[in-house]
Amino acid sequence: MTGHTQLAPWLHEYIQHYGAWAVAVAIFLDSLGVPAPGEIMLIAGAGLASQGQLDPTALLVGAWCAAVLGDNVGYVIGRSLGAEAIVRFGARVGITAGHYAWAVERFRRWGPAVVAAARFVVVLRQINGLVAGSLRMPWAVFVAFNAIGALLWVGFWGSVVLAVGAHRHELSRFVHEPLLMLGVAIVVALGVGAVRYLRGRHSRREAAPATHDVADGAPGDGGPSV
Repeated sequence: MTGHTQLAPWLHEYIQHYGAWAVAVAIFLDSLGVPAPGEIMLIAGAGLASQGQLDPTALLVGAWCAAVLGDNVGYVIGRSLGAEAIVRFGARVGITAGHYAWAVERFRRWGPAVVAAARFVVVLRQINGLVAGSLRMPWAVFVAFNAIGALLWVGFWGSVVLAVGAHRHELSRFVHEPLLMLGVAIVVALGVGAVRYLRGRHSRREAAPATHDVADGAPGDGGPSV
């Protein structure tokens, strides 16, 4: 909790100083696999926009452009360097062989739909462009699904946070309702528990086949393209 309370003022000051550009740069770097708080910056920026401290149009358009551009730069890098280079150099920024193999499995299972949903999933949000490029997904297909996914992601967080911010005074009245807060806490706890349980079952089922060789995803090694 302490870390969060220290982080929020820093984020707000940074965004207030640099504007929508700060959010766009963070999202661009995040889309390349570089450790950057892209999603957190988007949420914080939308919060400031809801208070009239930031232009919401510039924020959302800039966020969408940065997400699409970052993913497409990642696509070019992945297509040019291949799987082995991604894992070798990605380890310096936290992209492991396990992350790459996990993402490749999702691409092979779901195809281009993964690109549209990737921005809502940690790890996929950071490396979907790199993986799609290394698997030589057709660029026209990638950019179409990527643009849709970025639009959904920016639209979701932007609309939710802007709506909450616009009605923050009305919502603040419920903070002092103990039964309501208890109910919300129970629902959240049950939801988190259910997600963890389902993830645990899914991980156990995939434990054996999940040990794929990373090189299987490399186009030059005969791995199937998406």
